[in-house]
Amino acid sequence: MRRLILSQTLRVAGRHRPPVAMFLQRFYRGHGISTALPLHYSKRHRKREGRMYGKPLRPVSDGENGASGDGGVLTRWEAVVSSRHQCESPVQTLAKSEKPKKAENTVAGKMTGSSRFSHRRDHSAYPSGVQPAPLATSGLPTQSSERQQQKQIGQQQVPLDALHRLFKVHAVMRTNYEALGKCTKVLKSFSTACAEALLQLGVLQKEQPSAMERKGFIDVQLCKSRVTEASKNGTSSPCFVLPPESPLYRTTIKFPTITVEHVLTTTVPAGCGAKDSGGDIMSVDMEGAAPFPMGHCESRPSTSAGNGVTVEYDCEGDVLSHGAAWNSIIEGFGQLALNLKQNASVSDFAQLAETLAYFKWVKDEEQVGWGTEDCVVKKFREAMANAKDTSASGSDPNTSDVSAALAAIAESFLRKIPRVDCIGSAVVHRGGERTAPSVHAIDVMLNLALRMCLSQWHAMSHFERMNIVLFCTYPWFAEDLSIAAGLCLTQSYLQSLLRADADVTYQHTFHYVRRVSRLCWPCIHDTDSAPVKKLLFPRDPQGTAVSSHALEAVSVEEKDNQLNQKEGLQGEEQATTTSESKLMWLPSFKDASCVSYGSSMKQRAAYELLLLWMTCVNPSGLHRSSPHGRYVSATGIAIIDVDLFVTQRFRTGKSKDEWLLLHPVEGDVVASVTIRTMVQHCETPYALTRLFFCNFHSVLPHIWGGIGARRREIIWTAWCRAVAQPLVNTLSGSDEGQREDDGGMQTLQITVDNADRTLDYLKPLISALTSDELFLRLIMRCADKSLEEMACEIGSGNNTLPLSKWCAQLAGFVYSVAFALHCRAKREGCNRDGGPSRPNTATDSANKKVVSGKQTDNLPKGTQEDISDLQLQFKAAVSALLRKLSAGDTQVAEQLLHHFYEPHFSGDQEREVVEDIQRHLQQVCDSQSRDALHAWIECSARASCEATVPLKEELLCKWQRTVLEADAGLPVVLPTIVECCRGLVGLVKKRGRNISGRRQGQQRGTESTTVGEESSCKEVFSKEELPVVITVLSRAMLTRTSTVSTVGLTKISSEISTLLSSCGYETADGNTSGGGRNGRELCDTNTATITSATAGERTVELELILSGEIDQKAGELPWITILEAVQLQLVPYTVVKNLLTSFKGGCDNGKERLRWQELQRDFQRKRHHRLVGNTLVFRWYGCAVPNDEGWEDGSGLMRPMAEDRDNVHSASHQGRTSTELGAFTRRLLKTLARAEVTRLDDRKEITTQTFVVGPSDDSATRHPTPGQEEDANLQRLDLLFRVHTLAAHILMTASTKKPHMIHELYDTLLHLVERVMPTTPNAPGNASDLLLLWLVGSAVAVGLRFRPNFLIKWPSTPEVSSGNLKSCPSAEEKTVHILRDIEPYLQSELLRPTVRLRFVINVLVALRSLELLGARIDVEGLHMDQLLVRASADRRLLSRHVNLFLIGCSALQSTQSSILHTALHLREAKYNLSFAEIERAFVAIALSADTFARQHEALMEQNYQQQQNRTLSVTVAANNTTPALRVSPVQLRHAWSALGRRVLENAGESPTDLFVRGLQCAAAVGCIDSALYQQLLSYVVEFRWEDLHILDWVMILRTVRQSFENRRNLEAYLKEPLQAFMLTMTDSGDNSTEQSVQKVNLKNHEGEQLLEGLCLFAEALPGLFIGDRELWGLLWQALGSQWSACFNAASNIEEQQRITAWLQEINASYAWAARAAGFRGLDEPTAL
Repeated sequence: MRRLILSQTLRVAGRHRPPVAMFLQRFYRGHGISTALPLHYSKRHRKREGRMYGKPLRPVSDGENGASGDGGVLTRWEAVVSSRHQCESPVQTLAKSEKPKKAENTVAGKMTGSSRFSHRRDHSAYPSGVQPAPLATSGLPTQSSERQQQKQIGQQQVPLDALHRLFKVHAVMRTNYEALGKCTKVLKSFSTACAEALLQLGVLQKEQPSAMERKGFIDVQLCKSRVTEASKNGTSSPCFVLPPESPLYRTTIKFPTITVEHVLTTTVPAGCGAKDSGGDIMSVDMEGAAPFPMGHCESRPSTSAGNGVTVEYDCEGDVLSHGAAWNSIIEGFGQLALNLKQNASVSDFAQLAETLAYFKWVKDEEQVGWGTEDCVVKKFREAMANAKDTSASGSDPNTSDVSAALAAIAESFLRKIPRVDCIGSAVVHRGGERTAPSVHAIDVMLNLALRMCLSQWHAMSHFERMNIVLFCTYPWFAEDLSIAAGLCLTQSYLQSLLRADADVTYQHTFHYVRRVSRLCWPCIHDTDSAPVKKLLFPRDPQGTAVSSHALEAVSVEEKDNQLNQKEGLQGEEQATTTSESKLMWLPSFKDASCVSYGSSMKQRAAYELLLLWMTCVNPSGLHRSSPHGRYVSATGIAIIDVDLFVTQRFRTGKSKDEWLLLHPVEGDVVASVTIRTMVQHCETPYALTRLFFCNFHSVLPHIWGGIGARRREIIWTAWCRAVAQPLVNTLSGSDEGQREDDGGMQTLQITVDNADRTLDYLKPLISALTSDELFLRLIMRCADKSLEEMACEIGSGNNTLPLSKWCAQLAGFVYSVAFALHCRAKREGCNRDGGPSRPNTATDSANKKVVSGKQTDNLPKGTQEDISDLQLQFKAAVSALLRKLSAGDTQVAEQLLHHFYEPHFSGDQEREVVEDIQRHLQQVCDSQSRDALHAWIECSARASCEATVPLKEELLCKWQRTVLEADAGLPVVLPTIVECCRGLVGLVKKRGRNISGRRQGQQRGTESTTVGEESSCKEVFSKEELPVVITVLSRAMLTRTSTVSTVGLTKISSEISTLLSSCGYETADGNTSGGGRNGRELCDTNTATITSATAGERTVELELILSGEIDQKAGELPWITILEAVQLQLVPYTVVKNLLTSFKGGCDNGKERLRWQELQRDFQRKRHHRLVGNTLVFRWYGCAVPNDEGWEDGSGLMRPMAEDRDNVHSASHQGRTSTELGAFTRRLLKTLARAEVTRLDDRKEITTQTFVVGPSDDSATRHPTPGQEEDANLQRLDLLFRVHTLAAHILMTASTKKPHMIHELYDTLLHLVERVMPTTPNAPGNASDLLLLWLVGSAVAVGLRFRPNFLIKWPSTPEVSSGNLKSCPSAEEKTVHILRDIEPYLQSELLRPTVRLRFVINVLVALRSLELLGARIDVEGLHMDQLLVRASADRRLLSRHVNLFLIGCSALQSTQSSILHTALHLREAKYNLSFAEIERAFVAIALSADTFARQHEALMEQNYQQQQNRTLSVTVAANNTTPALRVSPVQLRHAWSALGRRVLENAGESPTDLFVRGLQCAAAVGCIDSALYQQLLSYVVEFRWEDLHILDWVMILRTVRQSFENRRNLEAYLKEPLQAFMLTMTDSGDNSTEQSVQKVNLKNHEGEQLLEGLCLFAEALPGLFIGDRELWGLLWQALGSQWSACFNAASNIEEQQRITAWLQEINASYAWAARAAGFRGLDEPTAL
């Protein structure tokens, strides 16, 4: 009834809380605790949860003392704290608010209500039936009184009410303390609650202050002050005291003594070891076994003494399994211990211990005065400052003295921390006051809680053991319990893994590893760690706290207070947020205590415990649960951290043999063998990491995709460090890569001699991984990704590692692949030889529990595909590395060769394994990369052997080294044009020359004079420095060249202005592209120092200074420097005439011959020098062929640009200068051609592209750096100009060299074109038109003829050419092969919406030449005429390029009609056209008129056939003298008329050929009978008759006969001049000298051309003249005289034979002409 009424009352109140909740609400509110969230708690439920193994009552923290890191997350035992009522102590408030629930009206009830908490006031007010332990009233207690007291305690039933209340509220009070800003009143309240609980248990007593003066009683503190609060307030209330000889302090806390032998014999199941103690490690069964042979043990059930928990596994000699070993901890407790075990759960004590540990840190920090001026931090920093001052004074401080001083300070500091299991001695304060020994209530309660937990070791859950062991690692005990606690924990956890019903998860494993790793906390001597730095230095010396291993990078508070936020030691970001004060960088009290308590012995113990656990662990028990990525990765990272730190610290000197726990056991052979095997495997460093992969390899592939990138990187790096790098050292016979600078610590070196190298340390791992395909694929995938990242990092310049370490990493990744392939091949070999391999149940169970396809979809499939991908990444990495090496890094390239292609294993064991790994190594490391490495070493040696002139200026020395490396073929980064100009300006200023940038108002000529005068007074650069300056500028400018057409056209100052306009100084259209590497360099500079105006002006002044220096020292500089200066336009091209002395005398002298030979050697060996020479030849080719106007098919392909030709004419206005320039250009062209032929004899060339060993679509090539783009562009330009040089040389020497020599040159040119095609981009400006033009021009010069079936039809699908030039037997087939390669680039360019006019013209000219060589051309589908018409629509473009347009109109029959759209422009622009352009216009008009005439004739004939309905055969006789009516468009006639008048108006200046072309064009357009034609004819016949040659008369005769109205008049007019010409031919031929032939052959037509002209002249004569015998006799004499003159002028018998063969043709032509004129008697001449 009462419960019902109370329940209704609560519902009315609106809280709807049960009575228990209301009671707790009043209780918590009275203790200053918030009741916002009710705590539903059941003691039975709590006890049941405490029994559940692996499921703690509250989340166990990721750290050590178990509190949640955020402090605001509520658990089952926590609540949000309210600030109300926090002033009262919990017990006092409870006494005021709580009332008895039953028998409240009875006497017993009244007595209970009045005396429930009376023990606070009087020690006699204990509950009914319970009396406190008797206290001695005087003197020391006797032994009889002790025995009586113990007996009485044992007979009494001690009440546990206060203790149970403490169990309920301790977690909430901790939360209250944190939420209220660490309120000291809450701390005191908690201390009081602990004291009251201990008082009720009889552990403490209350006594008056007067009675405390008696000896034997220990004062129990409740707060910081040593004076009790009662005495402080002037009252005489009793104080809490600890009785003398209390059982809690009779003995110190100790763990049972066990050894490694006990662990080995009690934690390995029977039959899991090797068959005998000396069994082979490779034969160990990895399923359910450790990787090392173990001893045998027996299994039998037993029951522990703790709460009936059954331990199903027990071993002989297991100390921890017997209760006696643990009961000694609570010796003397008697009935109290039994009562506590029966009525209080061990989980309650474990959780209470967490809160006690938390508050102990708090009260100890206050007690020692942490953070005050006299704290220990000041002493530590003073000691380090003294050592630093000693070092700064010049003397070397003694390291041992510094360490001893730090250790003494640490020891003194630790003595101030109160111990839990012993009472400190008296303390003397500053004033001389001596304080009696005392103990804090928290320490007493913690002592009791720890003893109760340890006495029930096997009853505790896994997480509870973790926390208890953690507390035992703190400096709170009389003895250091760290190592003993870790050893006990290791044995217990190993036994748990062996139990069949044990629910062991990866979380348990992680917490175990973390707890053991706690022993590896840095000590005071580890000055490189973050906590120690924070303790010893006021500021971090490096500015950031970076640890050598991750255990040191996170503070103790974070480790203790964060649950699962940071399981990984090194796996998460190790950023610790600390509030840095203005005065000092103060660490926490907990950090300082743990650092001071740390020691190298415990660090080694942590390593050995983990080694022991990893060795003895049962894999089947370890992997029972589903893989958990977070805990598995964190476990591995913790193991890796300990392994890394301990290996780095203890593997040097004698300390490497100082094993702490792993000592051989006397009398136990099995254990001794096991320990010795572990020690031997540790001789190779990082054995602990290898054991981790042995035990966890089956789960790593399944969790890999679910963990963070940082964790994956740590685990993968650990694999390379522990597995791959030792394998590299073993197989390559070197220790490279083992010594690394990692956080100031030097890693160990392998101590195994070369003769004794063995792979024993890898045998367990090989045995484990052979059956795990998933893990092997994971290794290969990680290696593939790592290789890709390495290539990208070093290619982009983001690599921060030293090159030697980078190479060691590369070797590790590649050897990892080889190792994985070996394991895979071993499994396949086992399957073939001995059936299927043994299944791994641990792997199978893990595979069954993972979600299929989620984490393994990205794994490579298939061995061949894996190897192919890895090959590509390896090529890219090697290529990227070689592009970053300098000449001094030869050792790095040799190291790569040694690792990958020249491994050396000197051991005698495992030869089969080694050979298999090496075989798989060669599958990844291809021969192309090996050749690239050898080529790089060769280039490096070449650069080292190059002779140089020593320079004093550092900048110039650096440039000189860079130039040498670049010339040797090494892929170096040259300075940009901006860097060059900036460095030179600074150097000029440094040497006393002022560059103000204010010369813009002066004229260039004045500047040149001024600079010349200044230079004559004081030189800026010496003759040794000037070549370096000029060559770096030349190279920088060439890197800015993107196309062939822009080479050598830009000056330095113009280029700087372009860069400025593209970088911040935008043009009107906002275009800022084109800056490139130079633009970014310029943008990074301060615009206040470099502006568009001042930078350009300073560059102009710099150019003037350099020009003056070159003019003064031209005779002392190398020729290549002069050529570079010409290319930079620092000096004019006419300066080369000063280099020649031989042409003045007509022969070479010895000095000049040596200079040319030296220049040829430079062209052969150095790409830049060859590129400079080729660009000059390309630009100034017009000087070599000054009379070439671009009409002949061969030489016309080599014509220079119009602007270049104008420059040549202006530079060569004098005949002497033109001769010298032409001679030098021809000699330069010859030298370049010789160098090219010599270089291509062996066809082996090392360039920077040799080191690009990766495929064209790899990651490094898809995203090239600016330097790579520039280098590739220069390489392509070099090939293009070399093709041009060979083509020009072939054209110039085709008539003078022997045929076989010309064909050799042509074959060399074909091979060059084949090499340049793969580098041609499919983009505008790829110079494919020039390649076609040069190739066809060379074919014309060689005399190549195509077969009739060769067809070029565009557009069409490009034919894929098979093979290469070596498979083509003839020059014709090789040419066709190259043409098919060029076709795709030509078609794609012609099909673009906008096409360059020059490109179209070049293609048209080349196609016309191919047509002349016998090829069939069909390009109707491309509508070339429409392209020309579209170009002519732009009048500005037409005005600038009318010459090109006329050539295009004249090329093909399909384009000849395009001249109609230009006829009006020709009429309007006739006064702006040059004579050459007028001449080409006449030709284009004539060709177009002939096309229209043929089309008209074909149409008329077609109409006639349709009318007559019969086929009409029309035969036009060649001797038909009847003129045909010419039908031509009127536009063409008007254009001819306008151009003809333009010629007459300037008749005196017009060349004779122009008149002849005008007459020919008049006949084509049908204007023979016009007055203009007659004027042109009369002028040329009367005033230019001496300039007319035989072909000109042929043209005149053919045109005159087409007249309808004036034919007879014209015949009469021409008869006398024609007879005079024949008489001249007869007279000149009678002299029989070469001079006579040259007089007639004004156009310098040679041999066969003149003889063909004789035949044409004879056949053209009857078309106009019938004549008489006198005329035909004169013709006969003229023909005979000219033939005789040619025969006599022949220089050899071969020419005479060819001339003789023409005699029959001349006779036939004369006979035909005589018959056509009607003179039958003259057709058999005898005079000849």
